[in-house]
Amino acid sequence: LAGKTTLFYQIMYGKNGTGSSRLKTVKSIKSNTGFLETSQSTTWRIVDTPGHWGPQKLLQVVLPDQIERIVLVVDSTQPVAAAA
Repeated sequence: LAGKTTLFYQIMYGKNGTGSSRLKTVKSIKSNTGFLETSQSTTWRIVDTPGHWGPQKLLQVVLPDQIERIVLVVDSTQPVAAAA
């Protein structure tokens, strides 16, 4: 549980993660999608995918020609697997 979904909700809904509005970290079993309007009047589609998804599963949700940038958030508290 690295907090990727919590980060998604903080970006999308402005939750500050303190007090009664604190978001709990949970395991995601499906993707979450939101749309964020920027100060430059553009809209970004933000997709939060479960940590166990690979690139193939991501490409089932978002087509390659729709991707401009990818931000990876990884769980740095877990050791790297031997196969990596």
